[in-house]
Amino acid sequence: MKNLVPFLVVFANIYLMMFVNMTSGCGITEEYEVHVTNRLPSPQLRLHCASKNDDLGYHNIDRDYDFNWRFCENWTGNTLFFCHLWWNNNDVAFDVFKSHDDNPCLHVPPSAMDVTSMAAHSLFHRRPIIIGYSERRPYLTGD
Repeated sequence: MKNLVPFLVVFANIYLMMFVNMTSGCGITEEYEVHVTNRLPSPQLRLHCASKNDDLGYHNIDRDYDFNWRFCENWTGNTLFFCHLWWNNNDVAFDVFKSHDDNPCLHVPPSAMDVTSMAAHSLFHRRPIIIGYSERRPYLTGD
């Protein structure tokens, strides 16, 4: 009977982890989705996004199209995604997601150029954070 108790505890934990994985897709961490949508007047927006473990490659995005991806936050809490964007003769690079911050999504430098609109949100909390091009405010802004 003594040997059966640890087995049942391990089995119960495995079952619980399988259930959590089936419902959220991420286990005990949160799932996020990032969209980069080109809303610039012209021409194509070029971007490269990556994390330490996942290089999402280079992409050219036409007007009103987007590039998007989903990811699970690392269980150690050190997930970092960054993007580098090019448009005309301008470029900007910034962290899109940092686990350790109070607001982990979209860290844009205040002097960033006009590029695009971006939205990143937690799939659990559904809190979008938008950064967008505005002719009245010619820089990236976060709301």
